[in-house]
Amino acid sequence: NIYGARQDFAAEEGRVVAIFASRMIEGKPVTIDGDGSQSRDMLHVGDVATANLAALDRGDDGTYHVSTGVPVTVNDLFRKLAILTEYKLEPRFGPSRKGDVYRIALDNTRAHAELGWEPRIQLEEGLRLTVDYFREQIARLRA
Repeated sequence: NIYGARQDFAAEEGRVVAIFASRMIEGKPVTIDGDGSQSRDMLHVGDVATANLAALDRGDDGTYHVSTGVPVTVNDLFRKLAILTEYKLEPRFGPSRKGDVYRIALDNTRAHAELGWEPRIQLEEGLRLTVDYFREQIARLRA
């Protein structure tokens, strides 16, 4: 899952970091679909950009997984974002989404071997950058 600045933080589905962060900044309740133990491979948009540049420069025809290869649970994302936003409310838990995949973590070995690419932005740093961006955008909307 790609996250970072310029995501539509007003959307109500599909972008877990954007939805959680914007709701937390505004002090609104956050609902986790299912029990939150489902995991995602979270990749900052900055790392996606460098992967695309590497593919343009060094890539062959084919498919490359650009990912961290490290799954993080939705509950862990909630906790990390709550710390960054100083959010004090507990999450609400809703029903699981129909067809939701329980675990997503890709293998980026080929991208590393053929493109010399690997993710550089650690999750905590990427979340901080994203929260800072959303804070600025929300403040502008309120002004």
